[in-house]
Amino acid sequence: MRGRGLPRPNLEEAPPPPRVLVWFLLATCVFAPVFSTARPQSSSMPKRRTVRSLEWLCLENVAKNIQRIWAKACAENHQDGHRVRSVAEPYICLPDSLVQKLFKLMEEGNHLNRPVLRFLLVPQLTVLSLNTCPRLVIKAIADIIAVRCKNLSSLDIRGCCRIPADSLVDLVKALPSLIQLNLSDTQCNARVLAAVGSHCRQLLELDVVDCSRLSPECLLHLAYDPATGLLRSPALKVLRARYLMGRPLLQCMVQHLVFLLLALRSLTVLDHPFVLEAVCAIYRRQFDDIPVAPEFPSLEELARRRMSAHSGHGLTLTLTELDDVALSCLPAALAVCPHLADVTLILEGSPGFGQDFASWRHISCLTLDNDSQCDVADLLPMAAALGAQLHSLSLSGFLCEDASSFWTFLGHCLNLRKLVANLPPPAVCAPDDDDDEEEEMVEDLEENFSPAPHQFPHLRHIFLMYPDSEGPLPSQHKAVFRACLVSLLRHSPQLESLLLACLPFSLDSVFEQVLEPPATALTRLQKLSLMETRVSGSTIHLLLSSENQLSFLDVPACSRIFRADYDDFLRRVRSEGLDMEISWE
Repeated sequence: MRGRGLPRPNLEEAPPPPRVLVWFLLATCVFAPVFSTARPQSSSMPKRRTVRSLEWLCLENVAKNIQRIWAKACAENHQDGHRVRSVAEPYICLPDSLVQKLFKLMEEGNHLNRPVLRFLLVPQLTVLSLNTCPRLVIKAIADIIAVRCKNLSSLDIRGCCRIPADSLVDLVKALPSLIQLNLSDTQCNARVLAAVGSHCRQLLELDVVDCSRLSPECLLHLAYDPATGLLRSPALKVLRARYLMGRPLLQCMVQHLVFLLLALRSLTVLDHPFVLEAVCAIYRRQFDDIPVAPEFPSLEELARRRMSAHSGHGLTLTLTELDDVALSCLPAALAVCPHLADVTLILEGSPGFGQDFASWRHISCLTLDNDSQCDVADLLPMAAALGAQLHSLSLSGFLCEDASSFWTFLGHCLNLRKLVANLPPPAVCAPDDDDDEEEEMVEDLEENFSPAPHQFPHLRHIFLMYPDSEGPLPSQHKAVFRACLVSLLRHSPQLESLLLACLPFSLDSVFEQVLEPPATALTRLQKLSLMETRVSGSTIHLLLSSENQLSFLDVPACSRIFRADYDDFLRRVRSEGLDMEISWE
């Protein structure tokens, strides 16, 4: 019972002590399921806003008070280390997951500064990303990370170019448990890479994109120690190294990449524009018997060392991903990289795949870019042989003279998780017709075409573009393609994101058919973008009333949606408490 005459506390003027807040926050980690006040998701509407959890409210309270408390402690007691430590001590008890959430809240509230950042760099951190606040990251911050954050497994200091190279060397030496490291757009140099290669022996992923102090020759220090003659970075699987310093001769650059591919024995991804040339050089055994650089062995010696370590397997690589591979180079690439799983093929002229696809047996992610007048029908033999193993498929630039051939192609690829298709219009276009009359004609023709009901039980992401920029498409063409789209959406129960761009027919009837009861399509849909499409506001309202999980809706440049429609969407989202972002222009 409250005593009479006792003043009521003013929480705004007297925030709770940080120790009390943190202890209360720790308690919510245990009892959050009991005290959670979040409302259950409605099954009949897009994602609704939920009442914030007790844990989140506590974190928000800490974030609001943290700057005032710590900044004051640092300002008034900057020479009293004991006082500053006593203020920070409760936060050192927070588990890593809560420190991560607190860090994000401070960022979103624009409360992050160097004093706060210093306190948040606690020993229990395992993941640290500073790429959103590079201006705060200087040598002193890097030194604190090196001293306190020994448990880091992932560090992202992308764009933190105010850390000198010497401090980067000390930093990576102090973090031997790193598995992921992003040094993009920093002062990283050869000495830093040497330290990474020698001290971060568990490192799996390294990103040095846009490092202006790195040349391709500097990358050699990541893979080899000239002082001991031993290889470095034994576990490294992914190396991203685009846009480095200068433009050396192509031959020298290829030699340096060949050195990396031979020396980094676990490498599965080398993201560099000339990696294919290096793979082809290995296939042709173009190895000089002279050192590739001072103090480094020759490619011939390195190739012998690799073959002796992989006796019985020949000179093969562990790469699983290659971009921009000309079809004529694919046999060489597959011979050197027999485990390729993710390939971007550039097709020129007639594809000429042949009928033997045995060497493609590991390919599950395939991107086909067509620079000629190749038709989708030309790909049917390949789809029949490989379609069942494909998880991701991207088609760009393929003609579709017979609209049903695209559906036949997809019928071989029933295990897709992701589908991207940018199909140019056929060579023969139709004359302009009145939009309303033309749509009625398309609907009538569509009723006469029933595509085979292919099932896509794993498909989660679809991006389709089918413009009529060269002129209006024939009505028959539109009817077939629209019927195929309806069937695709109806039979993809796991679909999460859908992007339709520049489709040359009305989408109103498409969504009406897809959502017609008792259909259960699009129930898992989270993101929808309808770019430059013929869709009306009534269809958007239909989606807002349907069973789905929509949290993002994008309708840019849609000729049938106006400002009044957009304002109406926003009013409905607010009035119904939907947790959704809508973009129009």
